[in-house]
Formats: sequence, C-alpha cells, structure tokens
Amino acid sequence: MTLRSSRLPVGLLCYVAALVVAALGTVVVALGHRSPPSWTTAGVTLVLVLSARCPVATVGIGRQRQMILCADFGLVLCGHLLPTADAVLAVALAAVVTELVDHRHVPEKAVFNAAQAVVCSAVALGLLHLAGLSGTAHAVAAGAAALLASAVEGPLVLVAMLLADSQRPPLGRALARSARLELAEVVSAAAGVPVAVACRTMPALLWWTAAATAALMVVLVDRHRWMTSASSLRDTLEEVTDIGNSPSLEDARRRLLGVLQRTTSVEDIDLRPDPPSAGELAYAVAAPAGPPLWLVARSRPQRLHTPTYDEHVRPLLSAAARGMENLRLSQALADQARQDGLTGVANRQVFTDTATRMAAAATAGGPGFTVVYVDLDQFKPVNDQHGHAAGDAVLRHVGQRLAAAARQGDLVARLGGDEFAVLLADADTVEAAGELSARLHASLVTHPVQVDGVRVPIRASVGYGVFPLHGASLAEVLDHADRSMYRRKRGVRSG
Repeated sequence: MTLRSSRLPVGLLCYVAALVVAALGTVVVALGHRSPPSWTTAGVTLVLVLSARCPVATVGIGRQRQMILCADFGLVLCGHLLPTADAVLAVALAAVVTELVDHRHVPEKAVFNAAQAVVCSAVALGLLHLAGLSGTAHAVAAGAAALLASAVEGPLVLVAMLLADSQRPPLGRALARSARLELAEVVSAAAGVPVAVACRTMPALLWWTAAATAALMVVLVDRHRWMTSASSLRDTLEEVTDIGNSPSLEDARRRLLGVLQRTTSVEDIDLRPDPPSAGELAYAVAAPAGPPLWLVARSRPQRLHTPTYDEHVRPLLSAAARGMENLRLSQALADQARQDGLTGVANRQVFTDTATRMAAAATAGGPGFTVVYVDLDQFKPVNDQHGHAAGDAVLRHVGQRLAAAARQGDLVARLGGDEFAVLLADADTVEAAGELSARLHASLVTHPVQVDGVRVPIRASVGYGVFPLHGASLAEVLDHADRSMYRRKRGVRSG
C-alpha cells in the first residue's frame, strides 16, 4: 500500500492516526513495566529484526500483493522468552528498524506498517499473558499468539487500502478472507516453538539462532528479489503487450505511461517524429508507409534497491513499440477499407453507411441533410489526350478540393469513376443546399489543374437532394439528387 500524504482521504487519515495513537499508547504502557536490559532481550530483538526481513511467499490482499515473512518465528521466541512488556518493546523496536530500512522513502507507509505491527503483536502478547501458561504449553501458546497477530494484520491492511481508494471497509467474508493464514506462516510459527523451548534451557542457542536467521535472510531475500522481479516483469510485459489493442496511439501511450510509472522509474513517455537525443532510451514505431515515430522514455531520479533503469525499462519499451506498430498497421488497414485508394476521400461503402445512419436519425426527429452528387464533365478526353496518369491526377485534385470546400462534419466520398458525392450535415433547406452545392461546384471549376506542365480545366455537373424535403426515404432523395445532377449535365451538353 503506497500512501501519499497530499492525497490521503480523510477516512484513511483518521484510521492511520488511530492506529498510531494505539501503538504509541501501547509502547508508553510497556515502558512503564519494562525489565532491566538483558542479553536475552537483545538476542530476541535481533532475531525479530532478521526474521521480519525473510520473505518466504506472497499473497494477494485486495488489489495488491503482500509479502509473507518469517516474523512469526521471531514473535514466538519473543512471546516465550521475554516478559510481556519487554516483548512489546522488542516488537516495536524491530518494526521501526525494519520499516526504516525497507520504506524510508515512503514514510507514510513505514508509519502505518510499524503501527499495525505493534498493535497486532500487543493484542496477541496480551492474550498470551492472560493465559497464564508455563513451560512447553506456554511456547505452544506463543506460536498460536504469533499466528493470531498475522491473522489480524490482513484485515487491517485491507481496510487501509480500501480507505485509500475512498471505498467503504468490507464486512463479513472479505475480512475473513484477508485474515486467512498462509502455510508459510504456520510453518514459521511451528518452527519457532521448539527453538523457543530450547533457547530457554540453553540461552547461548539464541545467538546461534540469530546467526542462522541472518544466513536464511540473505538466501531468501536474494531468492524473493529474483522471483519478484521475474514475476513482475512477466505481468508488466502482459500489460504492455496488450496496449496494441488500444483504440488509438495516444490511448496506447497513456496506458503505457501508467504501467511504467507504476512499475519503474519512468516519469513520462513521448511518441514523436523526432529521433531520440543522445542518452535517451527510445524505440522506433514503424509505420506501414512513411517515417517511423519514436517512443521515448524519460526517467525520474532513481532510488536504491531497484533494478537498473535500462534492464527494467528496455524490454518493456521494446514490447510497447511492437504493440504500437501492430496498432498502426491495423489502423492503416481500417483506413484503407474506408478510403478510396486513389483520392483518399471516403469510399462508396462509407458513403452508403453514413447516409443510412443520417436518414434514420432524421426520420427519428433529428436534423435533415443534403446529398450532393458531383459528376465530372468531358473527363474522357482528359484520359485520351493526356493519359490515365493525368486523369488520376485530376481525380485526386477533385477529391482534395471538395474536401477543402466541405465543412467540418460533412462527408466527401468517391462513388467510382469520375463520380463523387458529398453529405452536407444539418442542411435541410433548399436555400442552404443550393448555397453549399454552389460553393462545392465553384471550388472545382474556378481554377484548372496543372498536370505535367499542362493546364487542364475541370468541368463538373452538380445536383442535390434534401432529406426529407425531396423524399420520404433515402432512396427517393438519392434519386432526386441524381436526376438533378443529370439535368444540369444535359444543360451543359446542349449549351
């Protein structure tokens, strides 16, 4: 659980404050009943510190993973070998030392962890004291008390995480599941029982126990670090690879940034056409055509005990770049399916689908619209006199000019050959339709096209139909626009 003081919800602040007050009160009471310092107290405290840094497993609590430590082993020795007040103080000291080492960069988390460790252990040690047992039975009860402390910690952590997200604390089954003991905890506590009995009869064994715990800590920390790093990298790679399913490149960039900010020291991600500067970590995101984009990572100052920046970020950035390349390719294929290959405007299918949706919306009470048909006049002589390359150039210019003259929200499409169409949104009167279609016509015929140094004039006939003014169905309006366009074409020919 990562806490940031500037954004802590009020409920979480009150919850953590209550835990801290309870922990401080427990320590104050224990100070008033402590025994004189002894080598046994020092040895037990050392074992507590070392065992609290021995990770043996991880378990899911809420939406996060929580480490399972050998702390139960140390707490059994603490409960069996020390008076209750000394045991509480030893737990408090061990918790403070452990949190200073592990979470010194996140003081809010360190305070919470230390407070809940003291409160849970104090409750368990208090019950152990009230049991009034001795000998082996007391050691067994100390093992049970250690497991009780571990069981209580789960719900405390879960409640804190939910409050951090401004959610209501769970009741019943959710809390019960978080209190479930793991096998590693039970084994750790069980191992502590015979060791605690032996240490009471042979005090020197306590220091050998501390040495053995230190050796175990070194082995387990290295193993846990490797396993956690590998597991984290695998999970993060899966998240990064999935960004190829994002709806857009910008959405993919934002998702990647969120993943890398959560798991690495990356501060920002750029997706830009400019190549990276010296020292920047970047990967090219190739395009089906044209120059690549560059995926560039910028890092924040690194902290201790984290994987090196290049080793952690490079494979993730590489996977993200491949995912974005797939996204660019799929977008290009989708665009090709929607565009006319020669002119770049929409194709007939897109025109038909869009006109159908607009007609349905207008029939349901939405705004009307206008269909404008554009047919080039005397286009065949252009192909015959100047070649098909010149004809293609003229068609491309027509598409570009219509797109430039259309308004935002209008759709320009090539229906095939030298036929184009424009859907004029919200144009449901003859006046608006006539004005806009005249503007489209003027954009085509005002200036000739330069093709290989030859000026080729553009001539076109334009007709329109207004929905629903010129028909109760889309087919009727399209027919009206077609007949209107051919009337003008016949007028041009007769003229």
